[in-house]
Amino acid sequence: MIDLERVLVASRAYEDDAARILELARTVPKGDAVRRMFIHLDRRSPPLGFRRFGPRLVPVFNYFQAALVLYEDKVLSARQVIFVALEMLDSGSTSSATSRPAWQDIIRRGRVARDTAMQLIAEANEAAKSGALSGRTESATVRAHRRGLPIPRARARTIEPRVGAPGAPRLRATRDEEHDLRRVRRKHGHG
Repeated sequence: MIDLERVLVASRAYEDDAARILELARTVPKGDAVRRMFIHLDRRSPPLGFRRFGPRLVPVFNYFQAALVLYEDKVLSARQVIFVALEMLDSGSTSSATSRPAWQDIIRRGRVARDTAMQLIAEANEAAKSGALSGRTESATVRAHRRGLPIPRARARTIEPRVGAPGAPRLRATRDEEHDLRRVRRKHGHG
């Protein structure tokens, strides 16, 4: 509760809101309820800078990468991952040319195992053959995704820790270090 109070003070929450939040927090059952946290790197920050926050925090460049990680965690099915990819293609937020590096990046960083990626391709191809994607337009981009996304031949050493990896970071200390670093950057006009 002390940590929450510190966060509320640091964020300059209104006193009545802070009191209500602390009151509600006392009634919430305690436990380790968060398995994954995703952070969208819209400013193209290097993902390695987030390693110190531990394996539950997954930096992603797009939501296709998040869908791949959730497939690895058995939260999403192959069909759901396909629809995330297709929705991104349809909306113009990505193309097959940009999804390829995203796919390879998340595997290279060790967030999705090569075997899992191969299983996803097999399931995606099966879904396409069975007609599960009926009603979709057969654009070249959709056909490229139906054939399967390229998988790096050999996964490099895992750059980021996997879920359940030993040596969980000292989250409070890490958060305080990050806060101090931001304060110094602002003081020197860098952000």
